[in-house]
Amino acid sequence: MGLDRLDALEQKVGSLIKMYEVLGEENRKLADELEFKEEELKKVRERLNRIESEKGLIKEKVEGILGKIDGLMQNA
Repeated sequence: MGLDRLDALEQKVGSLIKMYEVLGEENRKLADELEFKEEELKKVRERLNRIESEKGLIKEKVEGILGKIDGLMQNA
């Protein structure tokens, strides 16, 4: 009976080791995926910043053009 319990313990430890290895691999995959997503997010933020900057420049140009049109209309 003692050997049966020892065999059962050995099987449980073996199962735990396999589960540990599987979870370790899954953790590595998730860490890689997280790193990839963080890079994507960084790129999206950079693009958003460029778009915001361009938006500001466009707004300035439109306001300048409208100011010129107003000036023309006042002189007409």
